[in-house]
Amino acid sequence: MDTPVDLDQLTHQTKRREFTDGLRDLHIGITILILSLLNWLILTPTGATWLVKAILYHKDLTIVGLIGFLGLFILIIGGTERLLERIRRASLWRESGFVKPLRWGFSKVLMIAVVFVMLAVIIGCVWFMTMGRLSQEVALRSIPAAASLGTAVFTLSLGHSLKIRRYLVVGVAGLFLAIAIFVIPTTFAQAWLWLGLGWAIILLASGLWALTLALSELKGGRTHE
Repeated sequence: MDTPVDLDQLTHQTKRREFTDGLRDLHIGITILILSLLNWLILTPTGATWLVKAILYHKDLTIVGLIGFLGLFILIIGGTERLLERIRRASLWRESGFVKPLRWGFSKVLMIAVVFVMLAVIIGCVWFMTMGRLSQEVALRSIPAAASLGTAVFTLSLGHSLKIRRYLVVGVAGLFLAIAIFVIPTTFAQAWLWLGLGWAIILLASGLWALTLALSELKGGRTHE
């Protein structure tokens, strides 16, 4: 007699598999680092001055360069996706077979709630700034702090829904990072730098730890064959 297939459990395992080997952590961590470094470079006095001069004196060339850079960034992101697939096909998923990742499955309500909280934090800080209760630098730091807060909430939700415990630790670390970005006196540009470095360290540590476990399990399985 055939054993009935639990489709809900199968879907859950397929979604969970996308994150258990740690490669997705490494991918997201590097992406956040690149984007934050770009923000930092543009928002520094030197970077902002260079960008304004480039737009004023070489407008067409600057626009073409920015579009080209955006295209290059998209190609790099797409290329890393293909690289993850190749690595999984060649080693991590060679014996079990490659499975096309499913959508992460965030609920629309959660996404709207997170965006609302992020905007509420930013708008609240701007309002306090207009009332003279917060400095301009603190109000500006609320933007990268809110970005860290939103990323942390999504990570906590992912860890809870897919039952991945390390994401609960990652999410809590992201919350502390958001508080640190908001509280520690830095410039707006430096706050973006700390956002990128902080999340890169958190996700790279998480990814390398998970990847080490995955490789160890793979090696152990082959040894017992």
